Amino acid sequence: MRKLSFFLAPILFVSMASCSRKEQSPAQAALPSAVSWPHSPVKRQSIETCWIYAGIAWIESLNMQAQSTSGEAALPDYSEAYLTLRFFEHQLSKSGTLDKLETLSHWGEFRYLVQTYGLMHEKDFRSKISLSDERTIEQIALEVLNESLANGPLKSDRSNQTIRKELDRAFGVDSANLKVIKAWDINVRAGSRSFNLESLVSGMQMLGWDKETAQAPAELPATTRYAELSLGRKETLKRVMRALNAGFPILVSWFVDLNAVDASGTFQFNTLRNKGKGTTRGFHQSLIVDYSAQVKNPRDGTLLKIQEGAGFNPELLSLAAENGELETFIIKNSWGTKREDRPLHSWQGNSGYHVLDASYLFSWLPLEKSGIEWSDRTSTLIDFIIPQGY
Repeated sequence: MRKLSFFLAPILFVSMASCSRKEQSPAQAALPSAVSWPHSPVKRQSIETCWIYAGIAWIESLNMQAQSTSGEAALPDYSEAYLTLRFFEHQLSKSGTLDKLETLSHWGEFRYLVQTYGLMHEKDFRSKISLSDERTIEQIALEVLNESLANGPLKSDRSNQTIRKELDRAFGVDSANLKVIKAWDINVRAGSRSFNLESLVSGMQMLGWDKETAQAPAELPATTRYAELSLGRKETLKRVMRALNAGFPILVSWFVDLNAVDASGTFQFNTLRNKGKGTTRGFHQSLIVDYSAQVKNPRDGTLLKIQEGAGFNPELLSLAAENGELETFIIKNSWGTKREDRPLHSWQGNSGYHVLDASYLFSWLPLEKSGIEWSDRTSTLIDFIIPQGY
């Protein structure tokens, strides 16, 4: 059995409850996987920057594949706080009327930040700020900068000099002396293909499902199947499974409803139905690391189940990607390992990993209104980020 190496994820946004301090999971047993690619430890976001954490996890996995072929042994640990600083800098530089910093964004912004500003190792992003057990650099910096926008220097002065000075004060760093690694100097690998990070991120594309063919129902649909919901979903999932088979972990953007999680750590539509009204928190991005599917045996027509963790051969995985029916995705989240405000259950006991069942991912969810006029339902899936050619 092959193993997944585990070493010590126009858009409408709904506000999510902020997360606590950044946290890495302790060493765990190796995770079984059908697609067998390495992943870095689970981290814990502290503000609504799941899209930065998921993007960094994606890069770290691809960098680990490159290291495994080059003989390098260092575990990559890139700094989410550094990209958060650059995200705040980008907002402050482009808008003279901004009165509060945004924390939510998407793949397009992540790609811009990586290509423009590069990355830093976490060990090199040394803040002078003393942190308590419950606070992070990102949380403190956000508060300091928003206060500066409301009542401090940034309220009236958006010069580059003032922006840099306030960013340095908020994050406790000297931005003129940061040890930055440019994207073209970072080697990544997916399966048998090698890239520099600059070229890979340039070719990634956002892939959604065909919502034009799927109208939101008047009531939550009784079926747990999702075939009626989109004529384009089968081709979309083919492309995602082909990319996973080739060694690319896949970013997925989706809407989280914590009432949909069952005792196995699986987000399921039936679980949500049985609990009644949903408690949708909003937009989230995760990293897909594995999947399960069903496919007919071409020899005798019997139904084969490609279970995550079963270690199936490449030929069978290819058959699943062309003619199979996806059942679940295994996802890596940035919720840390123990959170009172996040699911207590996880996939096979692997903290930070959960299962997205197809019945949930391709369903329609009720939305709670919170000061913004939303339509009362949204499709769970927003998009996948996949490389070209799959």
